[in-house]
Amino acid sequence: MVHAKTVLQGKVEIVQAMRPWPVLMVGDGINDAPLPAVSDVGIAMAARCATVASESAAAVIASNDIARVADVAYVSRRTVQIALQSIWLGIIISMGLMLVAAFGYLPAVAGALLQEIVDLVAIVSALRALRAYKGAQQDHVRHSETRASVDSAIRNA
Repeated sequence: MVHAKTVLQGKVEIVQAMRPWPVLMVGDGINDAPLPAVSDVGIAMAARCATVASESAAAVIASNDIARVADVAYVSRRTVQIALQSIWLGIIISMGLMLVAAFGYLPAVAGALLQEIVDLVAIVSALRALRAYKGAQQDHVRHSETRASVDSAIRNA
């Protein structure tokens, strides 16, 4: 739901009325600074955003382009997926190495060194989240170019 041109108290009441469900609040931070803290997820549009709103928001978008909210949602979901995958990858490899070491096939020093390698593998795997961010940036550029060409066509018509 979109609730525009609503006073602060009205916005707080709307967010509280929606509390049985997850609430994402996007605001410019000028007259809605406390709302990101009241909602489940708060996103501040930082082009005109006050410092208070950007500090209480879960995410800050450095432009006034509302289409970036979808990018934030995509990058957030993808980052959580990648973090969980990396954690499970590290756990599974570590468990396998522990089993090998428990049966005496792996000396303690080799096990310690291999554990460091497992940690590095998990960290490198987690760095895949950067690709999600870059992909969202590229998609945004493509959407911006399409939007600009449509706007241009409308003006020229």
